[in-house]
Amino acid sequence: MGAFYLVRRDNDNMELFSARCEALSKQMALQGFDTPKKLQGRYFDVFVYPKQNHPGENYIEYEGGDFCACVGTLIYQGQSGASALDCYFRDFRPEAPPGETLYGAFCLIVQKNGKLFLLSDRLGVYKVYHGPQAAVWSSSFLGVAGTLQNPHINLQAVYEFVFQGATYGNETVFRDVQLLDCDAVYRLDREVQPVARGGRLRAPQLSRASMAGLLEENLSALGSLYQGIAGCFGDAVDTALSGGYDSRLTLALLKAQGLSPSVHVYGKSTDIDVRVAREVDRGEGLGLEHVDKSTFPRVPEEAFSEIVETNHYVFDGCPTDGIFNNGSDLETRRQRCATGTLMLNGGGGEVFRNFYYLPDKRYSVRQLLWTFYSQFDPGVTTAAFDEEAYYRRLEKKILDVLGTEDVMLSRTEVELVYPLFRCRYWMGKNNSVNNRLGYALTPFIDYEIVKRAIRIPLKYKNHGRFEAALIQAVSPALAAYASAYGHNFSGPPGLRHRLSDQLTLRRPTRLRRYLYRIKARRLTGERPYPLDKAYLETVMDAQFPYLGELFRVQANRDNAQYNRMCTLEYLFQKTSAQLPG
Repeated sequence: MGAFYLVRRDNDNMELFSARCEALSKQMALQGFDTPKKLQGRYFDVFVYPKQNHPGENYIEYEGGDFCACVGTLIYQGQSGASALDCYFRDFRPEAPPGETLYGAFCLIVQKNGKLFLLSDRLGVYKVYHGPQAAVWSSSFLGVAGTLQNPHINLQAVYEFVFQGATYGNETVFRDVQLLDCDAVYRLDREVQPVARGGRLRAPQLSRASMAGLLEENLSALGSLYQGIAGCFGDAVDTALSGGYDSRLTLALLKAQGLSPSVHVYGKSTDIDVRVAREVDRGEGLGLEHVDKSTFPRVPEEAFSEIVETNHYVFDGCPTDGIFNNGSDLETRRQRCATGTLMLNGGGGEVFRNFYYLPDKRYSVRQLLWTFYSQFDPGVTTAAFDEEAYYRRLEKKILDVLGTEDVMLSRTEVELVYPLFRCRYWMGKNNSVNNRLGYALTPFIDYEIVKRAIRIPLKYKNHGRFEAALIQAVSPALAAYASAYGHNFSGPPGLRHRLSDQLTLRRPTRLRRYLYRIKARRLTGERPYPLDKAYLETVMDAQFPYLGELFRVQANRDNAQYNRMCTLEYLFQKTSAQLPG
């Protein structure tokens, strides 16, 4: 299924219940969803919608009113669709939900023995939102927001979204719209009762196995997952190919299952990713599709408002890349998942590498924030921004996902921040958007994969050694092609690659804090045409009455951040949101 919402029935206030259902139904229609299937719990009405590019149903009903529905993409015991849900339903126990042989990004809604439960995938990649008093639940942020009167803006989340491309923790840019906790199973009774799930990922002891042993262990887990993909989707898989590790490993794992997926690359012909992808295509005969989004026809000003509005609704309000573009982003996504094709994304493959480029020692949470979560220049903010408070709140969110109060993190805990913090919130948003349109997975950020990858010693992860060895073990032919790193993946990393990595590894965390500010002030500030004032004025008040209170908007030369500012301004104006104070 592509989307859902649940609304608590309030017999003492059926007018409020009806108003919430109407608001959510209207939002879903604006977002492009057709007629829903209605399922009924004792205290909640449940509405599930098919995916926008695929009519297949993903729910099953039983005598007596029990049912099992899934939104997103789920593989269980090598099956998908209704057969997978039937197996899951029979195995489901709320105190110990099935976990083995369960893969994907999804939300499950299970009514068993007359009791209604809701839970997401173990890493929280698929996004589920709820409103005040847990009276409304939905896979749509805009859906929940639409049930609120003049939603209140969450300043911390606004700064996180603009600076980092996502909101972190269980917060959103609206104070009264929160994310589901993926470490809980929710019983939707007269009162909503979250129950902690076992198996929460904690920083483990590093494995003492040899490189060969670790490769065997991780390849076994990857093989099981990709065997499930092959059994459920066959050749109906679309994946990217670039010059990096993750897309090469993805392709190798698909071909090892005997699949011939559709393969694409985005970018200009001169881009290194495109050049490498074409070289692989020439050798392997993949039928590579090259798409240069910059060549799409210029959108006339009079047609721009329709594109922005469509992006706003289909991308659910605040996507990472913003909604001000030429329409190519949505068009290419729809093409990739047409007729039930599975969209694969190699994002998250950095679990096999040293993502934060930090040496092997302990770090404070603040040092980690300086390393990666300081993508901002205080010079483009107003007095509303408190840098110290911003860092403190991010620190608490990292400690919460790790389940610790110790601000000094072990090096393994630092590794765990990547899947549990970076990927859960930043990458998860994109995955959830894709699952509205069709089937979509990011296989490397899956519970069974991550729990093994975080045990790999850093000495194997450095310079991409371990992931290159994975590619070589699965497909020596694919490993032999050049990469964007100046060497192939058949042997040790090249000298230039190692020297480049060492320069970053040795860079003090305190210095890294200022690197973005230095780079940002060197930007020209030249805007792509969808961000021109003339285009902005066709869809909103371009004086930025909301974001202008929080930023010196025009002083920000980073077009990615500026796009996100425009995206939030559009959202706040459309919803008549309220700034604090």
